[in-house]
Amino acid sequence: MLHVATTLSTAMDDPVRWTVHTSVPPALFTLGQHATSIVVLKTGLYHVQARANKNRRVHLHVRANGRHMVDPSPCHFFTKKTSLEFVSRSTNHAPAEVRIVAVHVFD
Repeated sequence: MLHVATTLSTAMDDPVRWTVHTSVPPALFTLGQHATSIVVLKTGLYHVQARANKNRRVHLHVRANGRHMVDPSPCHFFTKKTSLEFVSRSTNHAPAEVRIVAVHVFD
């Protein structure tokens, strides 16, 4: 399971910069340059949990390879080298955290 978090605030529509790397399994994930993206290293089905600011209803939007994902389902099929960015739709959303669990990996 990947688990990253941040206490930094992010400008609206910018990707979150992950400053806390609790668990980043090297066989499944790597962080991109400046830790603003999470790169999936193996094709498979993944369960994504993203949470921002417990005190307000702030949601993080997910971009996969630069395109906004519109499917609200927590489970997604990602191919190898998919780059994920989590984007805040408001200002001052910190803290934020993301957990990604590999449900079934194919390669």
